[in-house]
Amino acid sequence: MKRRLLCLWTATLALGVPAAAIAQGKRSVRVGVLTHLPRQDPTAGTMLTRLGELGWSTGLFGSGNLKLEYQVADPGKTDVTPMAAALARADCELIIAPNSVLALAAKAAAPSTPLVFLYAGDPVAAGLVRSMAEPGGNATGVIWATPDSVGKLLELLKHVAPPARRVAVMYGDAYRAVYEPLHGQLSTAAVAGGGTLQALPIRTRQDVHALDAQWARAPVDGLIVFLDSVTYEHKGDIVRLAALNRAPAVYASRFFVDAGGLLSYGINWSAAAIRTFEIAARVLDGAKPADIPVERVTQFELLVNMKTARALRLTVPQSVMVQATEVIQ
Repeated sequence: MKRRLLCLWTATLALGVPAAAIAQGKRSVRVGVLTHLPRQDPTAGTMLTRLGELGWSTGLFGSGNLKLEYQVADPGKTDVTPMAAALARADCELIIAPNSVLALAAKAAAPSTPLVFLYAGDPVAAGLVRSMAEPGGNATGVIWATPDSVGKLLELLKHVAPPARRVAVMYGDAYRAVYEPLHGQLSTAAVAGGGTLQALPIRTRQDVHALDAQWARAPVDGLIVFLDSVTYEHKGDIVRLAALNRAPAVYASRFFVDAGGLLSYGINWSAAAIRTFEIAARVLDGAKPADIPVERVTQFELLVNMKTARALRLTVPQSVMVQATEVIQ
């Protein structure tokens, strides 16, 4: 009997149901999660665990005060309206969208439903909020890709692969509206330095493979890869493409360096996602999105993969190495 009770308690903890959360006796809520990550993904589990620590939990066998409506969108789809509309019909009290395209779709489908987002780019220009300090509507959240952080990618590429005059920038085609303004700013900087910047929006794995022939005819000096659900899904193929063409590449996330990429500069994705869910907990506790300023990620990590650098016969300057958060040997 004691063993059964121990197993039950262990399972309860694994589902993110701390005793304190159970004791708080909060009201039951229905929350929509519009995402590209399957529910069993470790990152999703970490975020839900954090909600549990804050008193909002699905509980054991769905016995908690948090009822989740999950809608998982295909990473390559540009139209996620059906998934957003399904959440609107589910009468959710809050929608969480840890992705730029999904956030815009959720706001369009359910404009009166509170929304907490994790957004790349400018949510003011996109119409998600009135201003960063005073969102003024039903949406707030965290932003992570800014002109400064994206400009750092080009700066790092020029350090590891001078002069890097012909540079390609890759991102998911579904995120064109999000990344084109940032690409435009990068292009201005590249031209000012005597170079060119080519946009490479991709949709499928075949799009990545097709670049082999294109680069055989006109090689690039370097590659910058933004992070979104499409590039994440095809990160292995993108890293292999860069290696086969001996193209130095700088990525906007450590996910690519972990897959063998050369260098990355980006946010700690798990930490940013957890912060998004912490803001969601504040809304569930009664705060209004209009009164919660949009937060800007300020902590970035720089990873260097020396194994890949040696394979490309590149020397990573000391000026870059001293900035590295982590060096993979």
